[in-house]
Amino acid sequence: PLEVSRFLKLMAQVCSGLQSAHQGVLIENKLYCVVHRDIKPSNIFITHNQSLGEIAKVLDFGISDLFQRNDQAKEQLAMGTLAYSSGEQLKNQPPDPRSDIYSLGITMFEALTGQLPILPEQQTLRGWVDAHCHQQPRKISEVAPRLQIPKALDELIQSCLAKDIEKRPQNIGECLNVLKSLIASSNEGLASLSSEESVEDILDGIINGPEFSTPILASNSTKFSEVSLTDQAWRVSW
Repeated sequence: PLEVSRFLKLMAQVCSGLQSAHQGVLIENKLYCVVHRDIKPSNIFITHNQSLGEIAKVLDFGISDLFQRNDQAKEQLAMGTLAYSSGEQLKNQPPDPRSDIYSLGITMFEALTGQLPILPEQQTLRGWVDAHCHQQPRKISEVAPRLQIPKALDELIQSCLAKDIEKRPQNIGECLNVLKSLIASSNEGLASLSSEESVEDILDGIINGPEFSTPILASNSTKFSEVSLTDQAWRVSW
């Protein structure tokens, strides 16, 4: 289990990453929301930056899907990890960003307690579907009675775990705002940063900042051409 102060900072960064995906990518001049569909602890990697300290990165978009609210519902294959998948996801319903929020709720619960909020009677697909659709999640106070967490954080996690998709936070920004407010209200600051700007704010500025151009050398001439950073990234091989 993570200490609460470290948990808040890392989960705020996870939310920033999901917010960037949910805000969408442009494909043929059309904006598509990217739903991850497999948020879980093993898909969150922690890196260390000399200036910013710990940075959480959301990885493995291998089964992510493009989502549009105006699209006709189409049949979906159930994908994801059983312990972290939402009920609607396991019932093959179209992907929705709020399904990622459900998986985030399970991840946050486990990050604080070391245990899952939902445990099926049988470790089978049917058992997990029944558990995610009907079993009420355990409360943090039941699993870890000695753990002291802010009431707002407890309420956030429980709302993320709501069975009814309409009763969850309706976008990842709502989760991020709660986490940021809890970070701001805590007495612990980031030693490497001023109190006016957090790691999350810096990353938001990098990820969601305006597009800018930088000159690169054309391969067949000595002239410079203006190509956006995004265009350059798409041309680079892994």
